[in-house]
Amino acid sequence: MKKYILFLTGLLVFASACNDDDVRGRIEPVTEVECIPFIGSVQMRWKNPVSEDWYYTLISYKDADGRTVNKKVSRFSGSPDNTTTAFVGGFTDTNEYEFTLTAHGYSGTSSVPVVVKGTPEDRSGAAAYVMESVQFEPKEAGARLSWVNETEIGVTLHVSYTNGLGMFMEEEVDATFTGDYSITDLVGKTDFIVRAENVADGTMTGESRYEASPIVDPRDVILIQPNLEKSYGIKSMTPIEGEDNAYRYVFDYNAAERFILSMPMEQSLRRTDMMLVFQYKSSILARTQLMFMTNTGLRFDYDWNLPATDEWTTVTLDIQAALEQAKWGNAGATFRILIWHEKELPINEYTIDFRNMYMRPK
Repeated sequence: MKKYILFLTGLLVFASACNDDDVRGRIEPVTEVECIPFIGSVQMRWKNPVSEDWYYTLISYKDADGRTVNKKVSRFSGSPDNTTTAFVGGFTDTNEYEFTLTAHGYSGTSSVPVVVKGTPEDRSGAAAYVMESVQFEPKEAGARLSWVNETEIGVTLHVSYTNGLGMFMEEEVDATFTGDYSITDLVGKTDFIVRAENVADGTMTGESRYEASPIVDPRDVILIQPNLEKSYGIKSMTPIEGEDNAYRYVFDYNAAERFILSMPMEQSLRRTDMMLVFQYKSSILARTQLMFMTNTGLRFDYDWNLPATDEWTTVTLDIQAALEQAKWGNAGATFRILIWHEKELPINEYTIDFRNMYMRPK
């Protein structure tokens, strides 16, 4: 019985070997292969097989730890001139590597392998390489930051700018792979300062400056002003020195109710996909209710908390449902911001600052 099993096994191995030899070589190999050193990677270029059966090219190599790494490059990555360019990245040294390229067909056939050697460049230049590709494009109420990183080496983009609320923003964007990042809450032309950092060693590029103007019709950006004469429960309201569109409200703790009434809309809203955005500081934890009211008696309420803070804090409310359900937004319309607080506090008054309150497209 053992001899029989071994005999069958031998036949299977022999048949498998014959099948492998039969399949390999039926599709022509890639030609004119180039291996160009690049930052932490190599750039491979080759001429594709002309066979209609050709499906993809498999690039194989052993990394610094001796592990086999495979990368498939589809025929759909090719150029009209029947050539393909692909990056093989992730190298942490500048040693020479041997790469094997094998063409594979839809039918399961494969070509004879083509071997080429290449040496990656030091990866310290990745940050500068990514910076060269940085672009800003305008988008609805914001901008789109994009970059290219074919090396797949860790790079962080440090982006600073002042948004439409007057806040100075500093953001860190992972740029390890080619991609894009959306920046919102912009009004008018905005200046951006960008630096790129190599994650591995912290090397930072110099500053590069860009500018972008969001796609926003100025008629759809509405500054909300308070109507002090018709507001209630407020001891005083004063402009904050050195700030635009900023007011300090001193609320009467013992008043029956407290609310800020907006000035009437000068013109009707042109769209409903809007949000209400503002910043605040508060000496206490306050509960806030936003009440949209119309001449027909319809109303729509939002409730949210304003935690105590001594730093400008941004609040963004999606008000599209209110505009559509309450049919709010005609010329002359107003809304209230009601202010509530904890009971039995040992105070007679408290302060909340509001700044840069706008209605604007989402």
